[in-house]
Amino acid sequence: MKILDSSVMIAISNEIKCPELIEKIGLLGHVLAIPSYIVKHELLDKNSSKITEMYVQNGKIQILNENTAEEILAFQKKFSMLYVGMGECYSMLAYQKLRATGKQVYCILDDYKARKKATKLGIKFTGLIGLLLMMKQKDIMSGYEFDKVVKLLKDSNFRFPTDVAM
Repeated sequence: MKILDSSVMIAISNEIKCPELIEKIGLLGHVLAIPSYIVKHELLDKNSSKITEMYVQNGKIQILNENTAEEILAFQKKFSMLYVGMGECYSMLAYQKLRATGKQVYCILDDYKARKKATKLGIKFTGLIGLLLMMKQKDIMSGYEFDKVVKLLKDSNFRFPTDVAM
């Protein structure tokens, strides 16, 4: 299972307007999931919420109801997560809970501070760029498509990492 954060959905639906990437990410062989908090509180613009809803309805994305607000506050306090976004916290706590049940789980995190905390907590993660690279390596996405999406991301408001080697 890959737990998506809001940055992936916003980048795909708003920044580069390529919602078909959700289908391609699904071809990597993992169930895609998104915490309910993110759907309710972070994907508020029409385009992101509409696309997310469409993929939830057709079974391409599952909604996770793993965490309560009290659990998130305790998680933030325990791991000094005050400067990490709520969506990332919900994703990382869902990861920990699902891993504790023996499930194979990965987080999709693009925020630098969240990735730093995830590393310290032993959370397996990648970002949107990592997903794109995996799709290219597995021939789910052609080199041309990959280059096109990367250019779109670089030209958008997406937090494109400067240290990524392609």
